[in-house]
Amino acid sequence: MKQLKRFKKNAGIGLTTSLILVGGMLLVGSAVSALSISSEKNTFRSNAKVSATELAYAAISMHYNKIRVGLATTKTYPTQLNPTTLTYTTTQGTGTAGVYSSRIVPDTKVLDQILADGSGNNVLRKTYTFELEGIGAGTGGVESVVRATFTGTQDESDGTYVVVHSGSKYSGNGVDFAVCPGAMSSNAAIRIKTNQGFRTYSADNKADVVANKGITWEPATGTKSSFTNPNVLDIQGQFQVPGNAEYAYIYDQTVGPSGLGNYGNVKNYRSPFFAANGSNPALDADTVARRAYPRPFPSPTMFNDWQTEWTNMGNTGTKFAATVNSSNMPGRSGDGWKVLKAPSVIDGDLLVAGGEQLRLMPTSPNPWENIVYVKGDVKNVGQLMNLGVTLVFEGKYSDAPGAEYKLDTQESPYTTIDSVMDCANLISLDPGADAIKFTTSSSSTTGLVYSARGGILIEGSNAEFTGKLCAAGDQDINIAPGGGASFVLHYNPHSGGNRNIVGSARTSWSETLPAGTILRAFDAGRLEKWVTVK
Repeated sequence: MKQLKRFKKNAGIGLTTSLILVGGMLLVGSAVSALSISSEKNTFRSNAKVSATELAYAAISMHYNKIRVGLATTKTYPTQLNPTTLTYTTTQGTGTAGVYSSRIVPDTKVLDQILADGSGNNVLRKTYTFELEGIGAGTGGVESVVRATFTGTQDESDGTYVVVHSGSKYSGNGVDFAVCPGAMSSNAAIRIKTNQGFRTYSADNKADVVANKGITWEPATGTKSSFTNPNVLDIQGQFQVPGNAEYAYIYDQTVGPSGLGNYGNVKNYRSPFFAANGSNPALDADTVARRAYPRPFPSPTMFNDWQTEWTNMGNTGTKFAATVNSSNMPGRSGDGWKVLKAPSVIDGDLLVAGGEQLRLMPTSPNPWENIVYVKGDVKNVGQLMNLGVTLVFEGKYSDAPGAEYKLDTQESPYTTIDSVMDCANLISLDPGADAIKFTTSSSSTTGLVYSARGGILIEGSNAEFTGKLCAAGDQDINIAPGGGASFVLHYNPHSGGNRNIVGSARTSWSETLPAGTILRAFDAGRLEKWVTVK
């Protein structure tokens, strides 16, 4: 092989240098026209060779750019450019300028080194060495083969690289803990077992019942086919399940006898008519709406992250080293109230004794700071009153038939029940099917009741809640009132929507970047060591 000399602009009539790429075609100048009518064979072959060489050059340059972009963005690159025909257009018609292609020869060399970056971290530096071979085939079968090499480096995390960020992990007013609208939402199924009825109410017909894995109803006693009542289930909203081609089986099951439906075309559920609205088609009364896709819920990773934030926030306030039992708490001077102020963290259970009231009291104007974090269970045998606090617990919530969990405005900084509902939340992090279990038969304003990883179980007879039930994990919402009694849920939109209940008490936060995370994008050196092979 001989060293390839750099072409000069006046080194003959270069075919590709006289072509202008326009929309995948080439316009040819007068120099090409002159070339095409040349009768001197040597001149023609000389210029054809130049054209073939320039095509080989172009192939290498294009392959080089694709490798640079691929490694910098996806850490992948093409091993070759397939043969591509270059065409051109003149006033006399369309012609072929030649064919170009490129490949990597031999195999790419990659050198991995662990280097200190000066910030206390190590980086994985990958050094790539490429040799590219460009092939250009001009007119008359003339071919040129050119090679060039280049080296580039890219820095990646080795799995231990820690980035420290200044300020709060989230924005100054907390990150939105988004809760979809509707009375009841489940990332799994919603299963209803009642003889006497299931109701949701809303002033504007938005008390939807939404389940990503379908909705079922069965009587607590007797056979389903014996029920002809058309409104055992009656909601002021939509029954919604996924129903496009991929999820059609969920829709079919929901409307069939194993779901909400019954035998012999009998329907035991009611819902209102909805007129067409934008891209949403009209929905007949007493039908199940097909969602195009399952409703999105926060990921497990997001909940893990939020759990850390809630723990940190709780730790900025009062720290209880063991279980907190209301019966052992002193009453407040003057009125005897038993008050648990946020923020606080309990390294154990939270117990509300029978016959007692325990009030959860916010102390900050910032909702994301009013966190009561419990590392165990919440057991309520009395009355647990939430004045605008986010009660988060790693374990389960359970109560007694005569117990009550409710929101209240008395001495709350939030003066209306709607404003309390904007900020009050009952959140379980337990993965069990009964992560939140109500056996109460009370009528209560509960606000948002949220099972982040588990399910919700309603067993109280004729209970009536105002708020929203949501299960974001892989466990169902089960509505099974004792004795086949009824359950009623009044949907208040203040229990859903964006809730600023996640913040950060830290002035900085750190994260470990997964192995392979690009720290410095691929930096390619110049093409060099150009040689002509043919």
